[in-house]
Formats: sequence, C-alpha cells, structure tokens
Amino acid sequence: MNIVVLAGGLSTERDVSFVTGRGVADALRERGHQVLLLDVFMGYSDKEENLAGIFERSLEVSVKPAGISAQAPDLDAVRKSRKDQSSCLIGPNVIALCRMADIVFLALHGENGEDGRIQAAFDLFGIRYTGAGYLGSALAMNKGLSKRLFLENGIPTPAGITMEQTHAQWDFEKTGLSLPCVVKPCCGGSSVGISIVRTKEEYREALQAAFRWEEEVILEEYIKGREFSVGVMEGRALPVIEIAPVDGFYNYKNKYSQGGAVETCPADLPIQVSSRMQRYAEQVAQALGLDTYSRMDFLMDENGSLYCLEANTLPGMTPTSLLPQEAQAVGMDFGQLCEEIIRISLKRREAGAKAGTMKNMTLENIAKACHGTYLGDETELQTEIKGAVTDSRLVEEGFLYIPIKGARVDGHDFIPQAIAKGAAAVLSEDPQEHCQRPCIIVPSTQQALKDIARFYREQLTIPIIGITGSVGKTSTKEMIASVLAEKYNVLKTAGNFNNEIGLPLTLLRIRGEHEAAVVEMGISDFGEMHRLAEMAKPDICVMTNIGICHLENLKTRDGILKAKSEIFDYLKPNAHIILNGEDDKLAGIKEVKGVRPVFYGFRQEGSAAEYPANPLLQGEVDETEAILQGRCPRPQIYADHIKNYGLKGMDASIHTPQGSIEAHIPLPGQHNIFNAMAAVGVALSLGMDLEKIKSGIAHVETIGGRTNLIETGGLLLIDDCYNANPVSMKASIDVLSNGLARKVAVLGDMGELGENEKRLHYKVGAYVAEQQIDALFCSGSLSEEMAQGARDTNDWCEVFHYEDKQEMLPALLKYLQEGDTVLVKASHFMDYPKIVQAIIEKFGYDSGSESREP
Repeated sequence: MNIVVLAGGLSTERDVSFVTGRGVADALRERGHQVLLLDVFMGYSDKEENLAGIFERSLEVSVKPAGISAQAPDLDAVRKSRKDQSSCLIGPNVIALCRMADIVFLALHGENGEDGRIQAAFDLFGIRYTGAGYLGSALAMNKGLSKRLFLENGIPTPAGITMEQTHAQWDFEKTGLSLPCVVKPCCGGSSVGISIVRTKEEYREALQAAFRWEEEVILEEYIKGREFSVGVMEGRALPVIEIAPVDGFYNYKNKYSQGGAVETCPADLPIQVSSRMQRYAEQVAQALGLDTYSRMDFLMDENGSLYCLEANTLPGMTPTSLLPQEAQAVGMDFGQLCEEIIRISLKRREAGAKAGTMKNMTLENIAKACHGTYLGDETELQTEIKGAVTDSRLVEEGFLYIPIKGARVDGHDFIPQAIAKGAAAVLSEDPQEHCQRPCIIVPSTQQALKDIARFYREQLTIPIIGITGSVGKTSTKEMIASVLAEKYNVLKTAGNFNNEIGLPLTLLRIRGEHEAAVVEMGISDFGEMHRLAEMAKPDICVMTNIGICHLENLKTRDGILKAKSEIFDYLKPNAHIILNGEDDKLAGIKEVKGVRPVFYGFRQEGSAAEYPANPLLQGEVDETEAILQGRCPRPQIYADHIKNYGLKGMDASIHTPQGSIEAHIPLPGQHNIFNAMAAVGVALSLGMDLEKIKSGIAHVETIGGRTNLIETGGLLLIDDCYNANPVSMKASIDVLSNGLARKVAVLGDMGELGENEKRLHYKVGAYVAEQQIDALFCSGSLSEEMAQGARDTNDWCEVFHYEDKQEMLPALLKYLQEGDTVLVKASHFMDYPKIVQAIIEKFGYDSGSESREP
C-alpha cells in the first residue's frame, strides 16, 4: 500500500510524534509498503505537479528531530521556520499527498493531532486514516468533558473541577478541594504542565505553569497509588501494564527518558482487579466512540479502588511507549501492531462508507422478488430502500413498510402513518387509493416478506450462522455472537425474532457494515424449518439438542429431530455443521450431503456416540480406545477440568484439534459450557485464533429474561422467566442449586408438551427436590403435578401451589427474606415478569446489578 505517516504538528508532543512516525514508517517499509513520512505543519513545498511517484521514493519530508529532548519543544521557533510563514496547522501539499495514499497513519500526538481537527478535515476530503474519528478524538482530548462522560457511564474518576484563565480561582480555599491535589492543562498531552500541589503557595505556581500551556486547566483530587494503562483495540482490552516512575511521578521527563520508569506487562495484579480495569477501559472506548485503537490511564489507590484518568486516542509508539509493550505481551510484534492498526482502521472506515446500504434492494427488484405489481412513479423503480419493517412505528425515511394482517390488528390500517413518516414504498394486499408513495400489490404480505428476505439473502456474501435446538438457542446465540465480535462486526437476532416473521426481519436488518450474522431459527411444526432454511441458507448450522417441547405437533423426540433437521435442506457444499455430541439423537448424524459434523461435548468414556474425525478443523481425532461396542467415541471439541464458582460462573479447559484454551465462562450453569464449545466450533470454522475465542467467551453477557442475576436489597434474584420447557427448567434449577443460604424456586406451567404434559411437570418438581432446593412456589393447573412431584421426592422441601400467580404473589412476598436466592421461571404465557417486578419493588433494587456478569 501507499501510506503517508503523518507526524509533527504544533503540540508539546511534536518531538514524540516524530519518533513514533519514524518507527512506524520503518516498520511498514520492512513489511513491503511504500511510505512517505510527512510533517503535517511543514508540509511539502514542491509544486503539486511534481508529486507523482513520490511514494516510490520513500521520502521523509521536513522531518528533523531524531529523538526526544527532556523538555517540551520550542513551538515559536518551529512556527518561524516554516518557509511560507503561515500559521495554518496543515502545511503545503499535505492534503494532496494524503489523498494520494491508501491510508494515512496518524503518528500525531497532543492537541494538534488528537483534538479532532485533522480527522474532521480528512473526513471532508474522504481521506482514510488510522485512529478514532473526529468526535471521539475531540471528546477524549478535553479531559474535563471526558471526566463528565466517565461519571455518566459509571466509570470511576478522581473528583475535580475545570477552571478558565479569565475566571481563575487563585484562592485555594474557595476551590472546594483539599491538599494535596493535581493541577494540569485541560487538553494537553504527555504530562506537560502537570503539578502535584501540596501547599497553597505551590497551588498558585502550579496554576501559572498550567496556564502557560492552555487557557483552561483541571484541578482534581490527588490519588496516592499505583499507575497503570490499558490499550484497547477494536473494543477489546490488551493486558494491563504497570508504570512505576523511578523518581517522582509519570511526568514528561520520566515518560520519555530511558530508564525514567519501570514498566511491567502484564501487571502483577489479581485477575479480578486486572479484569475490572480492562472492563473499565472497554467502557471508556465505547462511551467516547473510540472504535479502532486507544489507551486508557488508571490509578489504583492503597485500598484497591480504581480511577480512570484519561483516554489517549493516538497512543505513542516510541521505543518506550506502552501500547507496543502491551501488544508484545499477546505475541504481536511492532510491525504486526502497525499492520493491525491499519487493518482495523480500514475496516471501520469502509464499514462507515457502506453503513445503511442494502445491496440491490431497489423497488424494481423487490417487486420481482415478491411477484408483486408495482404501482407508482416509474422513475422511482431504481430507488434503493434503507430498511424494511412490519411495524409502522419503526418506519424511517426511505424504509419499505410491509403491513401484516394479525388476529387483532391489520397493518394495512397504518399505511398512511408509514407514508407520513417517509416510507419509500409500501406493500399491500389491496390497491391503495390516493397512495402518495409507490405501492407493490401482492396476494399475501406475509409471504412477500419471506420472498423479499430470501432475495436479499442471495445478495449477501457474509457468513450466516443458523442456530436451532429445543433448548438454549438464545444463550448459544449470545455466546457465538460474543466470540465472533472479537473479529467481526456481528448482527444477531434480537429478542424472539426467530419464526417465519422474525427471521426475515432479522435478515433484512443486515447492512453493508456487517461481517457475520447469527440467527435463531425456532419452529413448532413440520415444514417450518424448511421455509426458514430457504430464507437464511445458513453457512454454519448449529444444533444445541433435541429436547421435549412442541410435542403437540411433533409428538416425539424423533419427530423433533426430523423437523429440526430440515435446516439442512439448503445446505451448501462448503457448509459447516456443529452438533452437541452429548445428545443421543444428534450424535447419530454422521454426514449430511457430504458434510461431516463437528461434535462438541465432554470427553467421557462409555458414551454411545461415535464422533468421526472432521477434516474441516484440520485435526486428527484419536478413536482407537476400545470401549463397550468397539471404538472410543470422543468429540472433536471437548471440555474438562471444570471449576464451578456457583453463580459467579465457571472455568473450563476446552480442547480442539488446533490446541486448548483455559476459558472463563462468566455465567452460571453447566449448559453455558456447551454454549461455549458450540461457539468455539463456529469460530474455528471461520478461521479465528484461540486467543480471540477465549476473550470472546470471557466477555459474554446475559440478556433480559435469560438467567439474569439481579441483586435486590438483600436477596439474589435469578430472572429466567422468558420461556420454559423441561430441559431448560432443569438447567435453571441447576443454577439455583449453586446459590448460598436459602434457595427458593418460583415456577409455573410449561406449554406445548402434548399428551405427556402432566408427567413432565411432575418430573420437574421431583428434580427441584432432588437438587435440595429449600422451597418451591408454583402456580397454574399443570404445576399442581410439579408440586406433587416435589412432595413425593423429598418431604423437607417446602412446597406451595396456587391456582394463579395473583393468588401466589402475596404469600411469596411474605415468605421471602434477606439472603434468599430466588429463581423465577415459567412459560411466557404465564406472565412471570410481573413476579420479578413485584420482588424488586418490595426488596429494592441495586441499579448497577441488572444483567451483570455473575
């Protein structure tokens, strides 16, 4: 590539910038790129017509400093040395040269590089560059404003105030702070102008020193403790590095003098502390919109409390800089780091350029795809829609509105509202009189929705991961999406959009910036999965299990297997199949259309399944041990050495043909180990490395209504009331069994279980008692069997049954006490979220705990 490395500028970090620039330029040249190192202020004074071929010369234009002096540079002397005597930040021919480059590597530091002005100019000229955009850069550069954003997002930071020179408070008593305190320029960099003030006399001197650099300063509390920094790349934190200044604090001199500080990476910290610091760093990056790379500085006081000091949008990359050391700790040398920064930045810029686009989705193509009749202005046939929705309230400018006739509401009634909100076009089953926008007439809008989604899927080249199974689709989707997000921009199914309306709407949410999609595919009858597969055509099929649900239509587990297996009807020759090898029905699938499945599970002797070696994972599986009926079956991906921390999650060793990882799964319940192994299989199929996979597992989060842990004022509430069947009930009871003190299960009826529904409810109740749960509260007619099962199994488990939740709720609230761990779970129609809300209202609510990592 042709690359401009832009350095210099007019900040206190001018010399630092040149050292960074030269190091980056040398590293990129060694990797085969043609590089021009350019001083942004001095520019290139040759005539513009002489710029052709400049990259082949690998010049260093107007770059003079060879190192970093112990003092900040004389910027007045720099200004006077420019040939045209202009004070403009951007020198001659800089824009022209940058427009000729494939990308500009910003080696700028300080106010004139990280304040967003250069980035804003480049955005206007369409120049691609590394680092954050103009808005994130401007926010991070202003330390006063960024501190406010930290506090708004729950990120701890030292208390402080900002002060302008024209309204400076020279009397320290009136600042409201106590000594010692810190005085520093609001927008400066490299610790220039920073003072630690211990007396009132020093305070006045410190203000004068800071105001020499800027007209606005920050006064903040002094935190005595250890200094750390955390790099963040593409939203994920690098290892923590500790900085221990040899003398004083980490000022300009110590930062850039050889031996001025001792740096340790990874820092010698307990894993809980380093993980917390990394999470804060990721939160800062998200809050400020730093989506490529950045570095956050922290302090830890003597009590172990953490404080975020600031964000650096263009971290230094000199021989003593912190980010290269952090990258080295994860096996990334300096040249690889430069390449990775370019890769991430190009991906983000290209995603921004494609954001919001829907490939080939013109009104003409849409009408053809759904076999509709176009009515409207012929000149609008080539109009591309920006989105498609079935809810008129979600219509935006340029969207396609698809009205659906429901049992209670007909979406056609809201066509005028959709048009008023700027819809590009509407679908309709009936001609619309006086329609002000193009209208496509179809026999069935619901079928048209599926036809349009199928057409759109055929335009996409990104991998689609389809997930089905009786239990665990949503939690598996979340785990897979979390892992893939380490490398890709991922779209995933929202809520319960997994049926013949939800799936096509999910597919129609995919945009140009997305690089992978993870979609749930849920069914309740034969033929449904065939139609879902026809739309999604998944490149990777994941099946979690064949459980006991939807038996009203599918009758038996064999019927469920047959219906779920319709996901393979549109399987591509190069597709991947990821199956739970611990499920006896799935373990019998040996090959589908020439594709051999990848199995995951526990490495247990005596299993009845046979796990064939799979060439897709490029590893060999040892199947030579003889057990029972011949060969030793084992999954290609398996877990062992499991350490259960109860509601705080688990650790497990996960083994693959490519190697093993020691994974931390921050969610409770053994089923999450299966979810993690499924995610490993998907990620390996897409060529991800094990370290990124490990990080993605560690960062997975819960979603509303799916085993969320909520700390109320004294008890721990496990909110899992989205839906229920016998398998998911038992998994949630397993989670509850890990609770401390008294354990209370609040359960309700499960739907669609067919002729064996009473027996299945009875078995769930028996399982509650077997797991030594202290009390069972249940409501609903079928849950009477659940109560009886618990009573018959263990007479010391307190059992309470009620006709409905309204009758149960007063008794439950009276029974619960501080210290209890409470599980709330039932099928969706039981409306158990109201029970969760009632418990929260009685016991109070810790606002920082909802959806927390257990």
